[in-house]
Amino acid sequence: MQKLVELLRILRPAERRRFWLILAGITLVALGDVAGVASVIPFLGIVVNPASASKFWGVTELRTMTGIVDDRSFIIFVGIASMLIITTSNLLNAWVTAAQIRLANAIGVSLGRRLLSAYATQDQVTLLGRNSSELGKNILSEVDRTIVGVLVPAMTVISRAVAAGGIILFLVLIDPVIALSLAAIFGGIYIAVYFIAQRWLANIGMSAIDANKERFRIVNETFGALRELRLYGRVDAFVSRFDEPARVYSETTATSLIVGQIPRFVLEPLAFASIVFLVVHSIMTGGNPASVIPMAGMFAFAGYRLLPSLQHVFSGFASVRFYAPALATILQTLRSEKAVPAERASVAPAAPRFSRKLEFKKVGFSYPERPNVLVDINLSIAAETTVGLIGRTGSGKTTLISLLLGLLHPASGTILVDGVPLTGERLIAWQRKLGYVPQDVFLIDGSIAANIALGLFDDEINLAAVEKAARLANVHDFIANLPAGYKTVVGERGARLSGGQRQRIGIARALYHDPEVIVLDEATSGLDSETEQTFLQAIDQLAGQRTLIVVAHRPTTLRRADVVHMIDGGRIVASGSLEAVMPSIDSDRRLPLGSAAV
Repeated sequence: MQKLVELLRILRPAERRRFWLILAGITLVALGDVAGVASVIPFLGIVVNPASASKFWGVTELRTMTGIVDDRSFIIFVGIASMLIITTSNLLNAWVTAAQIRLANAIGVSLGRRLLSAYATQDQVTLLGRNSSELGKNILSEVDRTIVGVLVPAMTVISRAVAAGGIILFLVLIDPVIALSLAAIFGGIYIAVYFIAQRWLANIGMSAIDANKERFRIVNETFGALRELRLYGRVDAFVSRFDEPARVYSETTATSLIVGQIPRFVLEPLAFASIVFLVVHSIMTGGNPASVIPMAGMFAFAGYRLLPSLQHVFSGFASVRFYAPALATILQTLRSEKAVPAERASVAPAAPRFSRKLEFKKVGFSYPERPNVLVDINLSIAAETTVGLIGRTGSGKTTLISLLLGLLHPASGTILVDGVPLTGERLIAWQRKLGYVPQDVFLIDGSIAANIALGLFDDEINLAAVEKAARLANVHDFIANLPAGYKTVVGERGARLSGGQRQRIGIARALYHDPEVIVLDEATSGLDSETEQTFLQAIDQLAGQRTLIVVAHRPTTLRRADVVHMIDGGRIVASGSLEAVMPSIDSDRRLPLGSAAV
């Protein structure tokens, strides 16, 4: 219940308003159910004995008001009235149920969107500790499981509990001994089964979470390594790892559903037996069987309405208990939910043009499991120059670039742009000035234009800016010769393009918003020499016009750099022209000239 209250608290205001409106509708449904049950008693009573109409509250007044004298006509009238009351109650119930389902699924869309935003805006250190398949599982699967297994059942519990409570209260007013006895027997069975099973349901719910995580991970890894798995003939062996978590997930889910249905098979025959007992008891005590028919009929109809409500309440509680771990996973993320930086960028003050220099002053950084990745970095990058960074794997280059991009924040020291610390809104404005080309350019399964203007809807793309960026990246001629031009779909991860073509589209993407600073993070490491030369020709056109920061795995890539900095052990160990730094590169046996190590 605490988690459900917390879920209600984190809903958007409009969602909470709809929730309270539905609760009001649930109350009306409960009143309608009571009215339907209450209308059965006078109908059955006057069917057995029309003269008994005066015994039932309001029936005499109704007959006087309608002016119906004939008994048969009045019985038909009361029957039709009872049918209308029950039909209206059912229609209202259907409307409220539909509203509940629509609201629950709308909340699911909202929670999924908010989770995606929350994960996308977490700092890089946090994301490094998370598996992408786990994040995808939480957004796509755990949200659905929370809606289907927690929110919808919880709303059903509320609606059915209110309806059941109203019916029980009415029965108590008619015959408190029988009503309370039946409520104690039926309710006691449900409560006993739930308290016996609740801890078990929670445990298998956790098992389902773990198994679901494994399912997603294995699927992602299978397609990620599919080429090698096929080559080595290991597809079946690798895919077989899916069997156990899939079995656990299936069995735990099925078990929770079975537990939710168990009491129904016991209580339905017990309810019928109660009605038979009521009639037999009346006969054995010398009562008139005809006189007990209205009461028996009323209790039978009440049971018809009451037992499903009690069953829904029980199965809802069982479902919430089983799926509670999925809800806990979502709440854990949304408790620290923050605004998306990109959304705040539109209101960030525009920073002046980068005109002097970017400075790192005694900057240090550590990861939780790797201390002192960078130590006392002092670095100055002048505007509109080309700066190279080189160093072996693990030297700290990637971390330094992440700090420069604002994806990480210094543990010590300061980063300044034109003398102003790179923090707050200034950082957001700085990021809008950057273009970034990674080692492996990620392309979405969309058109070339959509990939260059990444993140924009089709009607927001400036096609003139797309073509201009493509020309600067020396890829326009290639695109123009394609049958669909800029509308050509590149396939998943750009599978229909070569490595060099993907990298040049990556440059065009970096240039689309006309950045002042371009960061090339080992952008040529996967290219052959000829493709690299074509790539570098595109870069050469930008030298002197923009600030270029080039991380390279081959010294030849830095031939146009004004300054080259060699990084080793988290420190800058050499700086100067490429010729001046070359001896340091040659003397480091771990990074010989031309080595592919970074």
